[in-house]
Amino acid sequence: MVYGLLAHRLVHFVLAAVGTVSTAVAMTLGIGFGAAFIMIPSQTLLQEETPHDMLGRVSSSLMSALSISQVVAMLCAAPSPRPSGIRNLYFASAALLVLIAASGYLYLRNRARQGL
Repeated sequence: MVYGLLAHRLVHFVLAAVGTVSTAVAMTLGIGFGAAFIMIPSQTLLQEETPHDMLGRVSSSLMSALSISQVVAMLCAAPSPRPSGIRNLYFASAALLVLIAASGYLYLRNRARQGL
């Protein structure tokens, strides 16, 4: 999942830096591939770690949370590029994805050291 976040960071950075239509098309495809590296392992972990009798409830709660967060993101994203510009918004998004990926990597490394 960390590599998927780093792939998203790279895609957002290239999209902001280049800014042509053909790059936007290619980077949108890259966003989809990066999402696959996040969603597939997260679904696998969810199914492995959730007790069998709770799997339906947990999966539906996760999908509900994802749907709600997408709606909230669209509502918040519309006014946000006005003050700083869309390109700066993509650069900020890339920087946040690096922070999230680094914190995930450090968390997993610490868990591995503790033997969890």
